[in-house]
Amino acid sequence: HQDTCVGKTTPSLLHWHDNPEIICFTQGVGITVCDTQHIQASAGEVVFIPSNTLHAFYGVTDKTHYRCLIVNKAYHQRLGLNFEGLRGRLSNPALYECFERLNEEMEHRRPHYRLAALSLINTLLVELARQPSDNIAMQSQETGRATIELTKSVISYMHEHLREPFSLTDMCGHLGYSPYYVGHVFKEVTGQSPVDYLNRLRCSHAFALLSNGSCVSEAAEASGFQNQSYFSRQYKRYRGRTPSSDAVIYAKQHQDS
Repeated sequence: HQDTCVGKTTPSLLHWHDNPEIICFTQGVGITVCDTQHIQASAGEVVFIPSNTLHAFYGVTDKTHYRCLIVNKAYHQRLGLNFEGLRGRLSNPALYECFERLNEEMEHRRPHYRLAALSLINTLLVELARQPSDNIAMQSQETGRATIELTKSVISYMHEHLREPFSLTDMCGHLGYSPYYVGHVFKEVTGQSPVDYLNRLRCSHAFALLSNGSCVSEAAEASGFQNQSYFSRQYKRYRGRTPSSDAVIYAKQHQDS
């Protein structure tokens, strides 16, 4: 997918997945958060995010445009390509050119574009696997691994208990750590308190429901908000609009379609 950030934006929610991700910057300057590291990249540069790495993104210039490719881990392993130790910013014109040509194929969809796109993806993966260690912007670091894993455990718990009333004490008891320690580690890694992160996560979930036609009360309840006025305040804080205004916009879009 691709996206454009206008102005300085707040970081997206930290998340992770089993597949490596490649971000190509085509305009402006952006920051990619990888675990606890903040990697700045400009137009023409690529950032490689290893599998299972906590990551997020935000723009720092008036307009930041980037393209993102998530590669199936089983696919690149089947090709015999290993990205062990690869992480961070890569200034390789060949990588950027592959992204540009891939985008062109997907936009114009000329005959046999799928085959052409797959060929370009394979070329891109080979270029990544050829990166010598002295050209890798950042080597994988095991320092702070325990804090990263604890942060992931907290985020997983929030996803699993999204609709339930939240208790920091109960969560920490489940994880086997003190609330003070969890709060300190989580803020150190994410820059947010557990409650702030949870509210953003719930608002993001509510937005997805509203955009699919749910009413405000349904979205609030399904996202774990017990109080609708509190939900409205938090939603406006994180999304910039009230949930009712988004509900009206997306209800109209569904009617028009």
